[in-house]
Amino acid sequence: MIVICLAGMLVAGAGVFAFASLGAITYWIFGLALCLFVGPAQASSRTFVARFAPANREGEIFGLYQTTGRAASFLSPTLWALSLMAASAAGFANATVFGIIGIMIVLAAGLFWLLRVHPSPKVIN
Repeated sequence: MIVICLAGMLVAGAGVFAFASLGAITYWIFGLALCLFVGPAQASSRTFVARFAPANREGEIFGLYQTTGRAASFLSPTLWALSLMAASAAGFANATVFGIIGIMIVLAAGLFWLLRVHPSPKVIN
């Protein structure tokens, strides 16, 4: 489910970028499409982490999960800004839309690394 959600978010992000010239309707359509995938991705990721958690150590595992999420929270805004600055430096007229590329890079990296995780992990006791 997480893989489907990440792929869906990448498709919706690509739609925002590809059809940005159509105006605000693009953001409404693909923004609503993104809403279909964000919630299930979050819920599924917590369930997936629960598979790894040994008995009586759930708090520790979910604490680590939360900490890594907070530690990596700077990636999307940073790559959004860098993409925007690169597009501005390259002379693109509507450079703001290029910010979505930075966010898509983070989503693609997450999908890449998730595909390397075994779907039925062995729980360490």
